[in-house]
Amino acid sequence: MRMTTEKGRFRSFLLASVNNFLSNQWDRATAQKRGGQYTFSSLDDGSAETRYLCESVSVFSAERMFERRWP
Repeated sequence: MRMTTEKGRFRSFLLASVNNFLSNQWDRATAQKRGGQYTFSSLDDGSAETRYLCESVSVFSAERMFERRWP
């Protein structure tokens, strides 16, 4: 009789383990990725550098320009 009880417990253990494994696999497969609905664009596209080069050059220092622009 002891052999049947141990087999039953082992079967229950295996069944619970397989159910947990399959549940975890399903959760991973159907998970919504963070930011999945958004598309990302690179900040390194070169437009900032082009815009910087188009700015006028000033002979004044940064502090002097700040003082001139401050109301």
